[in-house]
Amino acid sequence: QEKKKNDIVRVLCGNVPDINYRVFRATATVEASPSRLFHLILDAKLTERWNPSYSQFKTKKKLHGHPFELIYLRTNPIGPISARDQVQLRHWRTVNRPNGTTAYAATAVTIDWKDIPPQSGCVRAFTPPGGGFIIEPIPGKPDVCRMTNLMVADVKGWIPRGVLEMTIGGALFKFYTVDIPKALASPVGQGISQKQADLYVQTLLGTPTNKNKNKNKN
Repeated sequence: QEKKKNDIVRVLCGNVPDINYRVFRATATVEASPSRLFHLILDAKLTERWNPSYSQFKTKKKLHGHPFELIYLRTNPIGPISARDQVQLRHWRTVNRPNGTTAYAATAVTIDWKDIPPQSGCVRAFTPPGGGFIIEPIPGKPDVCRMTNLMVADVKGWIPRGVLEMTIGGALFKFYTVDIPKALASPVGQGISQKQADLYVQTLLGTPTNKNKNKNKN
């Protein structure tokens, strides 16, 4: 079921086999290289500075030598949805595409962690397995990429499904049409040079970026 759409963003909502929750799927074309967008989205230190969805977004523990980390996040209220929080285990990896390029993907799932019990002033939400995002290059356009986001979440509470879907669908649409472009144009986004982004990807994923792979072929 389509929720929102324009020339660069499309937001859908529906059921997916083996996932017992409604799934939101947003696909957008973004005016940034894959590595710059991946750095902006995945780096928790940056997320809290530019993403208005969160009042807190912090790395609590890194599993050194492994592509995992524990994140504590707390959202700002949005429409009828009051502040939510959760502890997530995040994982990232590369995905080899059929066209020979490399995409960057990340997933997250809620975990219980005794060091951070439910906090006062917010509702503890739940993110089941199945959600995440993938950022892939667009051949011939090194400074443009495509991001697809699968959002699966149980925000808890007694909010009618129609209202909830409208609210979350609208928030995803705003994320791509307002929040990301604004972040890329801000000092946070402008502070991520292409060289820094490529180094971030290589350090995190242990793999050369698409641009460097092309150089190595020449």
